[in-house]
Amino acid sequence: MPRVSASKKRPLPVFEIMMDTNATIRGELYPAAAPNTVGNFIKLANSGFYDRLSFHRCIPNFIIQGGRGSGAPPYCIAGEFEFNGRKRSQLPHRLGSLCMSRAGHYNSGFSQFYIMVTDNQRELDCLDGAYTVFGQVTDGLKAAEAIAQVETDESFLPLNEQVIRRIRVETFGIEYPFETVEPPKSDINEPVVHHRERNKK
Repeated sequence: MPRVSASKKRPLPVFEIMMDTNATIRGELYPAAAPNTVGNFIKLANSGFYDRLSFHRCIPNFIIQGGRGSGAPPYCIAGEFEFNGRKRSQLPHRLGSLCMSRAGHYNSGFSQFYIMVTDNQRELDCLDGAYTVFGQVTDGLKAAEAIAQVETDESFLPLNEQVIRRIRVETFGIEYPFETVEPPKSDINEPVVHHRERNKK
């Protein structure tokens, strides 16, 4: 997949996830593809929101999901993906993709995110168009894969908490504003956007 390029004047933001174990996951964010998601993630990370939260959902050979805060979100961001009317600049899921989680409503994303730890194309394809991909792990993928392999209960909640010490983003002095929406009152999407037909000739 071709990388999202940045000009020399605007380097890509770089994120770093530091675990309590000292394991580190680093990568790039792609504001051209998902400006609201990137701006929101930067704000939360650099304000310390993610400090001492955890990866609370660990599915071997699929994803690790983290960033769950307490209480209702104060706002949400609109999903930047095909099923929510986004047609351009959308990135596909791949091994190491950093993606925004959500509830049933397309505009229910706030703080939770997940990292892909599979290269199974069928599993990657099933997420394309329905979730926002906004970054890519460039270093520390083995650490993410190790988190996915920890022992969990039947709901994929780790038996030993996978604590995030902190997440920070280097923006190189560039600001990334973003727009918010009111938290949806239900999981019903209107209008309903149906999944596209795949492999149709």
